[in-house]
Amino acid sequence: MDTKQPRLPKIKNEVEIPVGDAKYTLRFDLGALDALETKRDESVAEIFKESLDDKGQVKLDANGKPVSLIRTGVVIDLLWAGLLAHHNLSREDVGHIFGFTDLQETSKYIMQALSAANQTNFPKDEATESPLRKK
Repeated sequence: MDTKQPRLPKIKNEVEIPVGDAKYTLRFDLGALDALETKRDESVAEIFKESLDDKGQVKLDANGKPVSLIRTGVVIDLLWAGLLAHHNLSREDVGHIFGFTDLQETSKYIMQALSAANQTNFPKDEATESPLRKK
């Protein structure tokens, strides 16, 4: 398992996830989103529809904490796709590496990386609707 094989140059809106002594870089570019949709056979919007409100924001519980309605397999697929640009890992490798991390904490990193991708990869033109945002 090779976790340090850079494949693309780093960009400013990537997110690093510390796991033990290692750091893994999440990057949700179009290639990652395509890999995710292909792997899951559903769109990014469909993957998140149960966890987002009508404005595309993460649903919060009564205490203001994110409501996690995403299955563990989806979390693994999100990590796998987001790691593709910088790490040569299989889905199984990702499950083993992140298997004992705090799922809520890992989910926060995923949401940060998706938010960064939304700001970086898509135009801010009002006429252009981002696939990660709902009106």
